[in-house]
Amino acid sequence: MIHVKTTYQPPSTRTSRYSIPEIPSRTPSSTPVSVQSYLEVFYTLRWIAIQRAEGYQLNEQAVPGQGAPQISLQNSQSRKSYDQKVESFLDNLYMTIENQQDPKKRILLKRCQPKSLEEAEQALSGMARAKLDKPEVITMKKNLLSAAESAFQAFLPLDQEGTICSKYWGAASLNIKTSTAERTVGILIDTSKKAAQVRQQLSYGKGPDPLEIQLPENFIKAWYYLLSCLLNMTWDSVTIQSVQKYARRCQKELDSAYGALLGEEAGKRLWELRAVLPSEMTPFLARRVLEDVTGEQHTVNEAYWERFRQLEMEVSENPLRRSHQSRISFLLEEVDVLNYHMGEQKRILTELTGTSVFQSRKSPFYDRFQVQALIELLNSVQAKRSSLSDLQRRAERLAESVRNTSPVGIMRTKVKT
Repeated sequence: MIHVKTTYQPPSTRTSRYSIPEIPSRTPSSTPVSVQSYLEVFYTLRWIAIQRAEGYQLNEQAVPGQGAPQISLQNSQSRKSYDQKVESFLDNLYMTIENQQDPKKRILLKRCQPKSLEEAEQALSGMARAKLDKPEVITMKKNLLSAAESAFQAFLPLDQEGTICSKYWGAASLNIKTSTAERTVGILIDTSKKAAQVRQQLSYGKGPDPLEIQLPENFIKAWYYLLSCLLNMTWDSVTIQSVQKYARRCQKELDSAYGALLGEEAGKRLWELRAVLPSEMTPFLARRVLEDVTGEQHTVNEAYWERFRQLEMEVSENPLRRSHQSRISFLLEEVDVLNYHMGEQKRILTELTGTSVFQSRKSPFYDRFQVQALIELLNSVQAKRSSLSDLQRRAERLAESVRNTSPVGIMRTKVKT
């Protein structure tokens, strides 16, 4: 357990590395503070919030370095002081996020009137009683609110208030009142599942000490993308792609956070490297893609073709053997997995070759050797996938012929005739 003080001290005067840095107070003349200045306190406050939400009896006199933090909020005065500091932090975070918004997002934020979870639930109950929507639509909106609640819990306890929280529930309420598409609700549900994983990981105290991990920025970004996802769902001319974009970014940040909490180095996906210079892509390409395209892995297609030809020969020699069907089914399942995997590789490489860095020869980052290597990788993956697709079609035809020549298949043919 670590000792986290409930009285904040400026970073320059802290006497313990376990103290929480002071949150700047918000005044009318204040300007949005850099997100970086809140990283440490954001993570610690999240941890405190989760411990409170889980109902732990927290003890202020804790020993540093022995597991999850335990913080004392023994009396109403210390609880009030804590809530004030959290509210101040959230207000400043909202100012920072608002400052980053484009004009469209500012309009969306203004459209979202401050609400609470209770108000959103009451609005939904009223719609259900008045039968303003079909039962299946009401169910869908209940799922939306449930997903929004689950995702919110990954960041803050539900009793937390503040501008940014009220805007979040305002966005959820606006979605309830509008005709939200079912697909967008599914996207939010998927995001809430990922958020629940991170929350569970923190709740069990399996992560490192909260002040010894430089991860809070991931949660701040994830919160921003989650709010943007909800806001985009309220936009009249919204497309499914815009909602997916923010949901994927939110899940990406949560994935990074989750991996770091487990003490594992999160492997970078190729599509995350768009901002990386082409010359720096080589080691990632070598690890993630080249091992599937060259070297020993290149014999995968040949091995499956050899296995298929062996099956084809055995079927020809003994077409009534009962084990043929199961063996061909297993082969088809494995080829299907390989095809999916290579399809993902093709998608990633196609996205990379479509970036502005590769398209513009005038770009200072343009490197024709890297571009050529990437194109060759794409061609190789396409050729392998095409070969496996051909194998899959031939295996399906072989399976059909086996079914027709089996005793059951022959009997069915006779009955039809």
